[in-house]
Amino acid sequence: MKIDNRHHVAAKAMAGGQTDIVAADAAGVHVSSISRWKRDTEFQELIKFYTAPAERVQAIARGGDADYREVYRLIPERERELVQRLETMLDRLADVLMNRLETLSEDEIADLPTRLLSQMMKTYFDGLQVLQQTHDRASGYEMVLNDLERIHAAESRNSKS
Repeated sequence: MKIDNRHHVAAKAMAGGQTDIVAADAAGVHVSSISRWKRDTEFQELIKFYTAPAERVQAIARGGDADYREVYRLIPERERELVQRLETMLDRLADVLMNRLETLSEDEIADLPTRLLSQMMKTYFDGLQVLQQTHDRASGYEMVLNDLERIHAAESRNSKS
């Protein structure tokens, strides 16, 4: 089976405890596809892949044997890569827009449809918003890790007392 985005969406839903029907709806496929995919070993591995981090987080929350620092390892590297790619994309988009506008005369700029300019600016600001949300999410991960470190340190001091 060739794994595509639909498989990932369905596997995430199933790993989160959703039913086959909900997973099928999320992935945009018929429930019979989910039944067929569940028999495929690659799809089973995909479900395990998405289930493992959730189980580790639950073990940490229950105070299990897992180290609290494991939360940091659960932060996907692609999150940090996404921030860098978004920043690069927005820089390039701004450069393209500015370079294009600089080559136009004032009359040509005045002749540009207002809708085109507003769409270009909306696209740029939407990208900035996504970048800000991604930064906020990454900062949230760091705050959780710092809180867990403080809790762990306090518990260690209390257990020694």
